Amino acid sequence: MPLTKQSTNMNKQLGVGMLEILISLLVLSIGLLGLASMQATGLKHNRNAYFRTQATILADDISDRMRANLPQAQAGAYATAYGVVTGTACASSCTPSAIKTTDILQWKTSLTTQLPSGDGKIVDNGNDNFNITIKWSDGDNNTPELTLGVQL
Repeated sequence: MPLTKQSTNMNKQLGVGMLEILISLLVLSIGLLGLASMQATGLKHNRNAYFRTQATILADDISDRMRANLPQAQAGAYATAYGVVTGTACASSCTPSAIKTTDILQWKTSLTTQLPSGDGKIVDNGNDNFNITIKWSDGDNNTPELTLGVQL
């Protein structure tokens, strides 16, 4: 009779190991989904940081160009709005005005090639103070902006 009691107790324990394995798989899968979400968020923030760095480099580029052509910059000739700029780039023996046009054309081209939907504007605040603003699309229907104040 003792053998029958043991077999009855074993029948009550059937499937418990399988249930533990299923619960373990559920906990593991939730953890892996969390890990994948963290990875995707990290990549997104890394991409945004890259674009912000590119915008900073491009703002520094135009400010250096303005300092190299100081008479035109002080006259406010570098002030430009968002959008396409027209004109032709000079090739050789350029006047300061032609250098300014070339600088802005090359800067706007760099904005559109290095940043998604990149555009920029330069505002002359007077007294050799300028605000350089660059905007781009981050892919989430947001338009981040970077504004750099420049004293020539």
